[in-house]
Amino acid sequence: MNTEPSQPTALINEYQEILNRHGYGFQYSLIKIVDELTRRPRSSWVFEAAEFPVEIQGRGTRIDFVLSCHHSPIFIVAECKRVNPAMANWCFAQAPYVQQCSSYKNAFVERIELKDTIIRTSTKRSFISEEPYHVTLEVKSDRKGDSSGGKPEAIEDAATQVCRGVNGLIKCLSANSQLVPSQQYVHLLPVIFTTADLWASEVDLSSADIKDGKVNLSDADFKQKNWLFYQYHLSPGLKHSFSSEEKQTTLGGFMETEYVRTIAVVNSKSAAQFLDWAGAQTFV
Repeated sequence: MNTEPSQPTALINEYQEILNRHGYGFQYSLIKIVDELTRRPRSSWVFEAAEFPVEIQGRGTRIDFVLSCHHSPIFIVAECKRVNPAMANWCFAQAPYVQQCSSYKNAFVERIELKDTIIRTSTKRSFISEEPYHVTLEVKSDRKGDSSGGKPEAIEDAATQVCRGVNGLIKCLSANSQLVPSQQYVHLLPVIFTTADLWASEVDLSSADIKDGKVNLSDADFKQKNWLFYQYHLSPGLKHSFSSEEKQTTLGGFMETEYVRTIAVVNSKSAAQFLDWAGAQTFV
């Protein structure tokens, strides 16, 4: 008489913990929601691919998923980040100094253009409705954490990964120009979807006491956000090798053109709302 083998409970529990720790369930449940949204009659977005492989600066990676827009030449390059529940608060502040002539409500996104079968790149500045944030830290929550403690520096890891994905996709499109939309140019918007709660402080960091270097948040406006914009200064090791058409004559201008990129950071519960908003935006 044949009998079914007993379920290896310890193995199943360990496998479940590792799956959850690495965020596979979160990634695919989010993709499912996004895919369902893209199938709506008036959706702005098309689900293109998941786990799209790219390479930049000799390092390979995979983009969690890519969306394209029906009515505007935009690709969303998405990174899904399930965080350790014990460190589930991502807190953001604005830097009072970035560069001398910076426009704080500019979003800096990559634009690639097809000219006579040659790909050219530039940085597109697009006005956004609220000022972006420049300083971000992970703060403890009152939730029980993962047994492994989770991966440290989750925000930096996610920002690095999504920027590597954007630049890797630019390299891919440059070698496969038939993938560039018929408008002959496309903007690439990096987006981090996360389980973290997002908090924004309007503290003036330059108000710190010069004697001990400490800031006081007691009078600073502190709000929870569904999504916000993070100005990330990516390292040269994450950049594509194509020269920008924009030639800057100051260090600050060169920094913004070459290395400052705007990342949308979205709490996963607000993914549908964010996509509705993003689909109505225009990069000019």
